[in-house]
Amino acid sequence: MLGAIKNIINIINTESGNLAGSNINGYKKKTASMSSSGDEANSIGNDLYTKTDYSQGSLEQTGDSSDLAIQGKGFFVLFDDTALAAFDANKNLQTLNSENTFVPPITSGTFTVNGNAVTVNTATDSFNDVLTKISTATGGTVTGQYDPVQNSVTLTNNTGTAGATVTLASGTSNFLSAAQLDESVTQPGPFNLNYVTSNAPVGSVRDFQKTYLTRDGDFSFNSDGFLVNSRGLYVAGVEAGTGRLTKIDKKTFEGGGDADDEINFTPNGILFNVTQGVKSGKQLALADIPNPQALANSNKGSGLFELTSNTGALKIGTPDSNGFGSVKDQNIERSNASPVESLTNLGVMQKFFPSTMSALKVTLGVQDDLNKLM
Repeated sequence: MLGAIKNIINIINTESGNLAGSNINGYKKKTASMSSSGDEANSIGNDLYTKTDYSQGSLEQTGDSSDLAIQGKGFFVLFDDTALAAFDANKNLQTLNSENTFVPPITSGTFTVNGNAVTVNTATDSFNDVLTKISTATGGTVTGQYDPVQNSVTLTNNTGTAGATVTLASGTSNFLSAAQLDESVTQPGPFNLNYVTSNAPVGSVRDFQKTYLTRDGDFSFNSDGFLVNSRGLYVAGVEAGTGRLTKIDKKTFEGGGDADDEINFTPNGILFNVTQGVKSGKQLALADIPNPQALANSNKGSGLFELTSNTGALKIGTPDSNGFGSVKDQNIERSNASPVESLTNLGVMQKFFPSTMSALKVTLGVQDDLNKLM
């Protein structure tokens, strides 16, 4: 009997949440039942199970070209700028690891630069110490520098010889991967000082604890020119070739683009700068996971979800490909929760609650009488 009362209260709480979420863009309603149906529903006790309904909500036209809605499968990917923040390169690597600057953490071991072994000891080395060791190991042929403004590492071949390269090979240490140098190729520099540089910010958005998923495409361009959501989280694009997540701005591949330029997104998620002559720019990213029922609601705001250990591997793709839905600009996906349905269910529960309480009182009264007779 007490279990039944708790279940009714939990159902009321679930429907109250749906009622509140019915006016939130991209909100996904929850359903409560007495059966798990074998579909990864989450038990909240007393044989009551809840599921999140990820079906698509209705689309509402806004007339704003930065507003986006997904038609079909997938989530927008958002990330916090703290995931891209610079760090103190003079700090001990062990300390930086403990502060989650690198995810996964840098490991001790070796890697090679132009065939020369460089040893990393996380217990004693700082990040800059490892860069100094590169110079020592190569006899000064290759030097390394960390740029806190760009949050990147550059290794330069100082021979000044035409065609000189910086050749890297990972070994037992993952330092090159952590420095985002593992996929870098030599680029031509002035006076033949050729170099390699980080492909992405060091310690960047590959840390999925700082990555969020949403269906709410209420986006705008911030004062720095990047596409963000209403809470300032960056909307992720995906780099061609590398597949890395990146910020989205209005610049075209030729580099043109200003904050006031008119843009639009195509159904496959490519930004086109209309002002610059309808030139293509950044590519929007979408994500999917094997088990969305394991997503956790984020404290960053309603309609935002965070990955957990049970969601499965994050799959990054582009709209209108590999099973992902297409995007529609100048539209917002509304909540799939119905206020009428929630109010109806709340009314039913309100009728059940008094009768259940009355039955409980009778049961307790009978139990009390039996106790007096014994």
